[in-house]
Amino acid sequence: MGIYLGILVSSFVFNKIRKQIPTHEFIEFYEDACTEYGFTPCFFRINDIVVKQENMKALVRVNESEYRVKVISRPKVIHNRGLGFQKNEQKKIEALKNEGVMIFNECTRYEKLEIHKLLMNNNEIKPHLPVTLSANINNFYQMLLKHKEILIKPSNGTFGKDIIKITQKNNDIWLYKNLETEQLFSINKTLPSHIENIVKDSKYIIQQRIQLATYQGCPFDIRVSVQKNHSGIWQISGIVAKVAKKGMYVTNVASGGKCYPLEIIVKNKSRVDINHLKRNIEKFALLVCEHLEKHLRHFADVGLDIGLTNDGFPMFIECNCRDLRYSFKEAGLIDEWKSTFYTPVGYANYLLKNK
Repeated sequence: MGIYLGILVSSFVFNKIRKQIPTHEFIEFYEDACTEYGFTPCFFRINDIVVKQENMKALVRVNESEYRVKVISRPKVIHNRGLGFQKNEQKKIEALKNEGVMIFNECTRYEKLEIHKLLMNNNEIKPHLPVTLSANINNFYQMLLKHKEILIKPSNGTFGKDIIKITQKNNDIWLYKNLETEQLFSINKTLPSHIENIVKDSKYIIQQRIQLATYQGCPFDIRVSVQKNHSGIWQISGIVAKVAKKGMYVTNVASGGKCYPLEIIVKNKSRVDINHLKRNIEKFALLVCEHLEKHLRHFADVGLDIGLTNDGFPMFIECNCRDLRYSFKEAGLIDEWKSTFYTPVGYANYLLKNK
């Protein structure tokens, strides 16, 4: 039995593992990586941790087909794959760290506006950022004056849900569109109440819409897995393209998007050198993560969404600190998918050896 590597998951994932139901956490890859580095994987929830106790409950494999809850010695290294913590849970995390437990990707949910402001402080990154403001009436009208198309999105949202597109049709008529409905409205008249309520909601941001490059007439963006590795340095574990469903403006798989290797997306674009394009994407993704880690604690495993303009210029879309990784599987990029599980385990080994 090797040293335990703790993988902190949500109750939803925990219960699926216990019931032997497949989840986005591909257990076999964790197990193979842990075997390589001399770990035994264990899966647990935040409420399984008891501060100032050396033992805790966790799911551990007991035979070829089953995980069971057992009492084990508390792991010295924990990879957080759960959701954001409540205040009382964060106190538990702080107490663990004070007791010498190492936790990476401690926070998995950041406000989009917070990330945007951090990146705006880097002059090299700034040209790659769409204009982004907090939601309020003044900012809404200001953005309409400057851009023909904007997006309104939850600052904390995921999976492309609740993203609204506002498009200018003529001088004062705009089209409101979400994933279910669309409606014309005039900016010279009182806003429809549902639009006004969203525009006034401080939990949303208003963002310039990037004119993304297209594949077969559909916009696409790029998911880049950027992770710290067995040497404690950032690496690109995989790059995959996500193409929006026909007629849609979000690329998320949950909203009907499809995933492809980047080579397939650009193979018919005569002006694009795929190797040059990949180098640019990788360089930009590493630059973003190296900058963010100066400000975000224990930042080590992230999926960046990067848009490309028609001439291949990378534009930052958002940062996912709990990348579910299935985009690589959907695109048939099995080696890259596997790497997204192996690399954090290597980083856990690095932390343990360099404590």
